[in-house]
Amino acid sequence: NFLEADEIYGSLGKLKGIVVMNNINDYSIDSSRGATHLMNTLLHEMMHQWSGAVKFINDKGEIDSSLLRAPDLLHWSFYAGFLSPLGGGGWQDNKNGTFTSLISQIDDSMKKPLADLDLYLMGLLPYQVVGPAYYIIPDNPLASWNTIFATSTAITIDQIISANGKWRCNI
Repeated sequence: NFLEADEIYGSLGKLKGIVVMNNINDYSIDSSRGATHLMNTLLHEMMHQWSGAVKFINDKGEIDSSLLRAPDLLHWSFYAGFLSPLGGGGWQDNKNGTFTSLISQIDDSMKKPLADLDLYLMGLLPYQVVGPAYYIIPDNPLASWNTIFATSTAITIDQIISANGKWRCNI
C-alpha cells in the first residue's frame, strides 16, 4: 500500500515530497566545487515540484511539448533556449543561422541559473514580466554539437498560460 509523503512524515498534508540524494557520501562539501555540485543536484530535484513540465499552444492552435525533453516530459529540452537546473541548452543566436549552446560553458563548479520561466512557475515572478522563451529546431535532427545550424521558435507566456492556465504556486 503506497502512502503519501505527508502521511509517512505526519505533516497533515503540508509536505509536498522528499528528495532522496542516494548516498550522501557521494557528495563532497570540502570544496566550493563539491558544494556547488551538491546544490545543483538538490535544486534540480526540488525544481520538479514546480517546473520543467509545461506545454504551450503553438501557432497551429495545438498543444505542444517542444520545450520539454522526451520521453519523460519532466525536464526542459536540450533545445530550449534558456538554461535551468532542469535542463535547457541556453542556445545563443549567432545571427548567421547557427546557435551555440551555453551549457557547454557550465560545469559542476558553477551554479546553474533559474530561467524566468522557472521563477514564474515557482510563483516568484508575475507572468507580466516573463519575456518570450524559445527553442531551436536543428537543421540536422542528429546534431548534438556545441554550435549547430537551426531555426528558432519563440513562445510567449500567453501561449503557456493558454495551455496550462495561470500558474498558482500552492505550497
